[in-house]
Amino acid sequence: MVLTQRHTAAIVLTLFYSVSALPTTQVKQDELYTQPIGNLGESFKPTGPPPTIIQLTPSNLASVGHVTEVPSLFGLSSPYSDTDEDLAERGIVGVDNRVVWNSTDYPYSAMGRLIWSTGAYCTGTLVGPRHVATARHCSPSDDQTGITVTFQPDYFNGERFPSSKVGPVLSLSGVDVVNNPDACDYKNDWAIMVLDDPLGNDRGYMGAKTVDSSLLKRAIFYHLGYPLDLGQGERQYRQYPITISSSTGCDAYGPMVTDADADSGQSGGPLWLPPDAAGDRYMYGVASSTSSTGTNFAGGDAFLQGIAYVRQNYP
Repeated sequence: MVLTQRHTAAIVLTLFYSVSALPTTQVKQDELYTQPIGNLGESFKPTGPPPTIIQLTPSNLASVGHVTEVPSLFGLSSPYSDTDEDLAERGIVGVDNRVVWNSTDYPYSAMGRLIWSTGAYCTGTLVGPRHVATARHCSPSDDQTGITVTFQPDYFNGERFPSSKVGPVLSLSGVDVVNNPDACDYKNDWAIMVLDDPLGNDRGYMGAKTVDSSLLKRAIFYHLGYPLDLGQGERQYRQYPITISSSTGCDAYGPMVTDADADSGQSGGPLWLPPDAAGDRYMYGVASSTSSTGTNFAGGDAFLQGIAYVRQNYP
């Protein structure tokens, strides 16, 4: 079965997907991993209702089948032209190579800051007309009432494009990256936020894929976020190159263990590759947790299913 969407390639769905393929392995991770959520140290007056938290079940994900690819859209932004230097594989280890990044071209036009009314903030990426992918821990919990969340696309020293409030937030049930987390918690530390406004039609949005073994141990990935230590949460910083050393801690798809540098505010930021032959951009995961030895990215099969499910049920 193939679902098509205007201006995009197809979402390929395999309807004989088995729910038993969902992660069941419980693998312990480094206890020193923390979630790099930021805090600006000031609160803002909440406007509008707080997000509605919705837990996705395996049956919800199974309803869209096995998703192999979620398509992207350029929107109104010009595509960024990667240089030969950008695309070269390099082996820098132990050096902080995050650099300030001020671009309104796609795909950076689809990336932005998620700010809570409490001053806490994360990074997010448009993955649909009004759908933002980020880390699950970047969403207020059920007991954090009265908190509103706003997505600010391509935020750089202030809003330069229209922002939008977050409504429903959908994530996989049973995930906890705070209380004794394991590898499967980190793999599934993702959430899809539904905006009030279809910002992705103008700003564009990224597609998504799962990582495979051919992409491991190669310095080819990008990451972008709003680190507190470098830009005080006001500016985007991009890092390249990043290497995925492994992706099998929970199952064949994650979590992705990388050598990415991360600080408070980079939670939820995308991990992506240069454009494919058709010019499409795909993200492979979102920043989940970091330590002195590396950074975990959530992603994988359930992540793609989550995006497809939210696109279909919250258009």
